[in-house]
Amino acid sequence: MKYYTIYKITNNINGKYYIGKHITENLNDSYMGSGKLIKKAIEKYGIENFTKTILYCCNNEKEMNLMENSLINLEDNNIYNLQPGGIGGFSYINENNLANTENLKNKKSIKMKEYWTEERKNKKSLDMLEYYNINGTEKVINALKKRYSDKEFKNRFDIKMNDVNKNTEKRKKAGQTIKEKWNNDEDFKEKMRNRKRGSNSNTMKEKWKDPEFRKMMLDKRKKK
Repeated sequence: MKYYTIYKITNNINGKYYIGKHITENLNDSYMGSGKLIKKAIEKYGIENFTKTILYCCNNEKEMNLMENSLINLEDNNIYNLQPGGIGGFSYINENNLANTENLKNKKSIKMKEYWTEERKNKKSLDMLEYYNINGTEKVINALKKRYSDKEFKNRFDIKMNDVNKNTEKRKKAGQTIKEKWNNDEDFKEKMRNRKRGSNSNTMKEKWKDPEFRKMMLDKRKKK
């Protein structure tokens, strides 16, 4: 028998929580969510400091998705969820052969654009800045370096950045954003002024010693 469940995982140390959905044949299975933040929190505090509670058993997947959507409030600073609930579901997508279809991508895109208003994006940015100010950025930088060492990820990232660089509107928008920060954000200006002079230059010198990097840059120049 399948159970269409809505569960809540609570951090017993700081009170933060995660709301999720799960289809299972065993209500007592060991599933503890798939969200990025809840996974990191469990890794940090230890699974013994988290409590999982089944909130609802729904009649079907559609009902389960609607229930999840109604319970997740991204305005709550104590929630580990990063996205509004009720978006799709792997079993529904797989059963209907919808993975990576244009229709599914468009539906997701529209729903996310509706949710991420300028107010919500600004709030999320401020929350992340506060997190970095408290915890530092070293861990994030190391994680990005690790991802960039993966050739497949590196190629995807380079292609995406090349597309951005070729897009005049996107480049203009990025330049305007930086200009506004210089004019209005004192913390940003202070951070930029405190950067080690010459560090970027030294980094590029080191990169040019790498034959692959040098070849890539020379190829780009030839294309121009």
